[in-house]
Amino acid sequence: MKKEGAGGAVAPASMADITNGGSKKPRRGAQGGLAEQQMNLEKVIGNTIKGGASVAVNPVTGDVAYPAGCVVVFYSPKRHRQFQYLSCINNRPLSCLSFSQCGRYLAAGESGRQPSVLVWDVKTGMLQAELKGHSFSINVVKFSSDGKLLASVGSQVDGRLNLWQWRGGALAGNARVVCEVKGLAFSEDGQSLVTAGSKGHLKHWAVDAGGLLTGKCKPLKGRRAVVEGGPPMSYDFVDVCFSVTSKGSMETYALSSDGFLLFFDAGRVLEKWVNLKSKAVRSVSATDRFVACACANGLVRMFHPT
Repeated sequence: MKKEGAGGAVAPASMADITNGGSKKPRRGAQGGLAEQQMNLEKVIGNTIKGGASVAVNPVTGDVAYPAGCVVVFYSPKRHRQFQYLSCINNRPLSCLSFSQCGRYLAAGESGRQPSVLVWDVKTGMLQAELKGHSFSINVVKFSSDGKLLASVGSQVDGRLNLWQWRGGALAGNARVVCEVKGLAFSEDGQSLVTAGSKGHLKHWAVDAGGLLTGKCKPLKGRRAVVEGGPPMSYDFVDVCFSVTSKGSMETYALSSDGFLLFFDAGRVLEKWVNLKSKAVRSVSATDRFVACACANGLVRMFHPT
């Protein structure tokens, strides 16, 4: 039996008695025993964040979403409190999250075997899509800038890059990836997709948005970035993003696990780099004014875009 769970999302029986409401005193039934009462979730302690792909920030409101097992926790930095919860429909742990640019939708990837990509309407808390196309855990999900497409990449065992027309539940494009992908980004114009991961994996994929929306699944074609002449580093990439200094920009920033920020030009060639001097790095993000890198010990290093 299923009931409405926290935030209005449909929850399985084991999560059915968790809501956002306040607690109530138990009532006695007709036979004098305690009647069944609804439990009310007030706060989640802890999280299951694995990396930068596990945390998502609403670009409109600034609210933060992160996983705690099979629950998505929404936290407001402005109010310094949790305010909404969404539960996974089958109690699977969630591994990665992403907001749409409009802030209305949240996508999540599940862990384990035969995982799904879930999409919720944040305002209503209702599940909008459940997409099945991976065999093993999903590492990262990302919406295109216009919100029409959704990309998901599985673990190295899964080895799949899927591009979804998520509103219709259709797989629009796919490709095989042989490395562990940890970062994923769409260009602002939606014409390109880049993936970053272990063993020097940094690959650009052409996205024919018009052709992909025909309802037929098409193979995606990728081209590797040129990293010759770079610094002495591991080339184990943990995140990647596109430059937004100009519309249609194909320049990218990639972040290595040992603390190097690399800049690639529109031709996918390494142009310059900087040592962040941090024992650990997590993610990179770019605006028209700054490039921000999340480093160890709560340090964020910021640079002006080139």
